[in-house]
Amino acid sequence: MQAALPDTTVWKTALSYNDPMVEGYFRSKAFNDYPVVGVTWEQANNYCRWRTDRANENTLIKYKLIDPKNPYIGRMGIDNDSSKGSGKSSTTTTVNRGRNLDDLIMIPDFRLPTEAEWEYAAKQASQVNNSNNNKPSNGPNSSRPNSSIVTSDGAFPWVNNGNDGIRTTKKTGNEGMFKANFKNGSGDYMGMVGYANDGSGYPGKINGFLQNSMGLYNISGNVNEWVADIYRPMNNIDMDDINPYRGNDVLDGDDSNISSYETGGNTLISNKSRVYKGGSWKDRPYWLNPGTRRYLDQDKSNSTIGFRCAISAFGVDNTGADIDKKPWWKRIF
Repeated sequence: MQAALPDTTVWKTALSYNDPMVEGYFRSKAFNDYPVVGVTWEQANNYCRWRTDRANENTLIKYKLIDPKNPYIGRMGIDNDSSKGSGKSSTTTTVNRGRNLDDLIMIPDFRLPTEAEWEYAAKQASQVNNSNNNKPSNGPNSSRPNSSIVTSDGAFPWVNNGNDGIRTTKKTGNEGMFKANFKNGSGDYMGMVGYANDGSGYPGKINGFLQNSMGLYNISGNVNEWVADIYRPMNNIDMDDINPYRGNDVLDGDDSNISSYETGGNTLISNKSRVYKGGSWKDRPYWLNPGTRRYLDQDKSNSTIGFRCAISAFGVDNTGADIDKKPWWKRIF
């Protein structure tokens, strides 16, 4: 569908020559391993639902529960607007034993991460003395009882404090190179000739920089990423302390006179304002800090914002093997 395609015109600006990016980014095979940009928050959510259907489709076909000639649209048929409720599929599919597909154990939905999930994943790179042997880091069964799970003072995901470590120090061909793709200063997107700071004037390949301790590429830098939350200035004050998330129907603070945000009024914030995080190829280092946050209307896009998918792990009590001798991620997939 045309509505699902990224908007490549986000590269075109009035006073710069980015026409090759308009024509090539997304369309050329040369950019197959590059992050998607030019997608709205709504498009990112639609992709998550499409991916959920594709992940479930092969299982349902394997067990002859659906007709392989008819694409499975279980999630794609659900209204995406959470303010209208969960919605229902546009079609009702029944399995060959007279049960509805909702009765089956399906792969959990792919979705955008919440802001809290995204930030926690970014800060995981700031672990101190963390244990990597599948044992808890704290408590009586800890192999390192005095370890700290997460430090909250990291300016960037790859350092513990301050602005140190912004360049790699290993004496290899990459010594002195930036650890992420960002703008060092006005007009300095990739360094001088013969000394490329990060090697990428625009978005770089998704695996162009080292992973963090959770195995995530580009958790900061390269492109910003949409998260699920609606933007409110007081999120860190109002929200719950377990799985914090702000949806459509919750205002900011207790006073309705100052907590209601209407588009076209005295603020740019509205119920369409969605959070994005991470910093990008066009941002200064400040925005690579996991704690920084910005917002954009959910139906808008630009050349610096992409997304990544998350999935909930249901019924997982630990990171070890269960009685079936399989690690938790194999039990899910």
